[in-house]
Amino acid sequence: MRALTCAYDRHLVARSERDAMSAHASAVETVWWVCALDEQFDGGNDMEHATAYEKSRDAHPSGVHIRGLRWVRDRHSHQLLLSTEYDDRAFFDPPDRALFYLSRGFYWRPTEELEAEAAGGRPTPFRGGPKAAQGRAAYDQHVSGLKSSTPLHNAQMWLAIAVAGQVRSTS
Repeated sequence: MRALTCAYDRHLVARSERDAMSAHASAVETVWWVCALDEQFDGGNDMEHATAYEKSRDAHPSGVHIRGLRWVRDRHSHQLLLSTEYDDRAFFDPPDRALFYLSRGFYWRPTEELEAEAAGGRPTPFRGGPKAAQGRAAYDQHVSGLKSSTPLHNAQMWLAIAVAGQVRSTS
């Protein structure tokens, strides 16, 4: 947990300093630690435990982000892409007739952009079985478009609950 916390703290510092590459790198590292720790709780080959843990995790408001983070971790590993983006549009440079604009800062990129980047600009969907499809759906619903720190913070909170032994089976 300490390594996860350190990686997340580096991400917050990089975000506040608007250091794009350090923010991207620390987000990827934080995702890696989230996934590594989550995999310690999912039961490995014990499918009964894995199912109970996943149900609890996916039903919790903080745990719901982890399945999507696991999907994007796989994208980091196999496509070597940058999954976050920095929105630096100025306050008085709004799109489409708006009076002003509030920047999102660092945020998680949409799946369509990740797919296009992975395919060298050609829109090609990612491959994978049912787990990959569930992960992509979770990314689209619970990670994509959010401020980069939000799912990382929530995943860290879920893992703190799991480490404390407070995870309850919903099966």
